[in-house]
Amino acid sequence: MAVPNTQRGGRSQSNDAYTLVELAVAMLVIGALLAIAVATYLNAQKGSQEKVAQSRARAALMATRNYVSQNGVPPALAEDLETVEPSLEFTSDASARVLGKVYVRNDAGDVYIGTAANNGETCFWVKDSANAGARYARVPCSADAAEIEAAFANSW
Repeated sequence: MAVPNTQRGGRSQSNDAYTLVELAVAMLVIGALLAIAVATYLNAQKGSQEKVAQSRARAALMATRNYVSQNGVPPALAEDLETVEPSLEFTSDASARVLGKVYVRNDAGDVYIGTAANNGETCFWVKDSANAGARYARVPCSADAAEIEAAFANSW
């Protein structure tokens, strides 16, 4: 009499397949890990874009201060700063709150510098004043001038 060849657990060697429940659990675990990885990646990407925008604003602040030290007055137009800092694209158009552009406006000696991040969702502003020094604001890009002015503080 022949004895069937079985493994521990009573399964026959010829039937070593995973059950549908085991496959579903494995797919559920992989899906959960993938969801965590995607969320982490998107948050890291958003943070990186914000740091780039802040860096552009700081570079524009330094360019503005260099311009003032060379010429004795703040720049009348944003485009005047392109000779001081050619790596940045400056604009005087307030509606140009898009990635890559730096908005600069001179208002009675106070220089306002704005950059956008996260596809135009978040804007970072620097207000450089001869009296108060640099002040920073982080606001939605849809904010109006009064909301931006109210948001200025000592840091982002």
